Amino acid sequence: MNQHAHINPAQMNAATAVMNDAVLGQSHLDEDGLIPGTPVARFAETTRNLTSLIAQENQMLESRDVSGIKPLQGEKARLASLYESGLKTLRSNPTILGPKGSPTRNKIKEITAAFQNEVRNHGRILLRMKSVTEGIINTISEEASRQTGGMITHYNNQAQSRCNVAGGPAPIAFHELV
Repeated sequence: MNQHAHINPAQMNAATAVMNDAVLGQSHLDEDGLIPGTPVARFAETTRNLTSLIAQENQMLESRDVSGIKPLQGEKARLASLYESGLKTLRSNPTILGPKGSPTRNKIKEITAAFQNEVRNHGRILLRMKSVTEGIINTISEEASRQTGGMITHYNNQAQSRCNVAGGPAPIAFHELV
């Protein structure tokens, strides 16, 4: 009978974390101070690459050079999938990060925080661009309506149009109290 058969997965993960910490001073470490090839190091690399790609997209959006964004989407989807998979691995095996406050755990928090900041920045840029685009669409539709002299076109936030004849019956909304 195998003498290690009585060790449960959590104990095995804890032992692995202890061994990783024990060899840190003697192993070749990557730029993040992690042992290359481990799930933690792969997650850190994926997160850094995804952060960099989103930062590149943000620069393109800010400079209105959106033509370069489409070719990045395949790589972005691949990295996002790897990120999600790596995150699941870390969540299902939290001991591979070492104890709370360990250098490995702190490095992952730092890398993840940088990623989350870049994603928040990306969201702000996209919302700002959406607002500007909606304003342009509304301005164009109002000007076109004035120039047509009889048709009034309204656009909703999905850019769907609805036309009314000027001077015709206005839409009425009823509010019913129950």
